[in-house]
Amino acid sequence: MIPKIPVRERFFVSRVGSPEFCLFKCIVRYGYKDARQDSYTFENQLIEKVVEFLQNEIQDSSKIMESEGQVALVRHQLGQVVNEATQEPGNVVKTSRFFDATVNDEVDELLEAKQSGVTYMMGHTFVVAHSSSSLVKKFVINTVYGFLRRNSRHPAVTLGIPQSSLIEIGMVYHV
Repeated sequence: MIPKIPVRERFFVSRVGSPEFCLFKCIVRYGYKDARQDSYTFENQLIEKVVEFLQNEIQDSSKIMESEGQVALVRHQLGQVVNEATQEPGNVVKTSRFFDATVNDEVDELLEAKQSGVTYMMGHTFVVAHSSSSLVKKFVINTVYGFLRRNSRHPAVTLGIPQSSLIEIGMVYHV
């Protein structure tokens, strides 16, 4: 367990599949002493990191971009999206952007997706003793571990994820 994670190491973004699918794997790490933000701040930071990833991906392909100005522009646009979304639901923000054409398209898709809502997918695992296990192993896993699992705080609650935006993917392990 790590008490605090530096902000620059908090988000890890990678692409899943080919670029035409526009799917990303985002790993977010928090230490147990780190303060959590509200969901709007978290979503904005996540989208900023995905935009930075897209810019770095283009830079790695030997294209030159001015990333600092573009990230600041995206931050400004995200603020507009959040402010206008809270004032007038369904209002789509159309602004000019200065990205490479492929980055521009993917950033547009990200902002439109954020406008329509964010869905969180989390893994949820259960460990159960196998029926052929010894009584001691069954007691420790089913009773002690089960008690600790039921009485610990769920990660979605800890991260402040609304229940209506959560999809849990579960797996039961028989040991």
